[in-house]
Amino acid sequence: MNLSIRFKILLFVGLIIAAVLGSLTTAFVGQLKHSYLDSIQQRATGFIADIVTDIKKQRQTSDNIPWILRIQTIKCIQLFNSGAVENLTQIAVLDRSGTIVPIIITVKSV
Repeated sequence: MNLSIRFKILLFVGLIIAAVLGSLTTAFVGQLKHSYLDSIQQRATGFIADIVTDIKKQRQTSDNIPWILRIQTIKCIQLFNSGAVENLTQIAVLDRSGTIVPIIITVKSV
């Protein structure tokens, strides 16, 4: 099969364009995913700011951390049931070791 030089050049340029567009798309999708996850984290941090503040205040007067965390579960339940956050499916309170403090939250039917 005898291909002309014009076809070979067009094929080479086309492959380069496809490779550049593919790599740019991959990079932009990765950046978009990172930005989206950052915005979710910032939004979550805003919703729980008063809970964190209360934990710090109670920590100054008590060393019973499990008790403090269980007290804050009430606020977590109120936040969950308030409907202030769209599509919220779960709330968990973690202790320093990363263990979830037991909370019973009833999922609202949608």
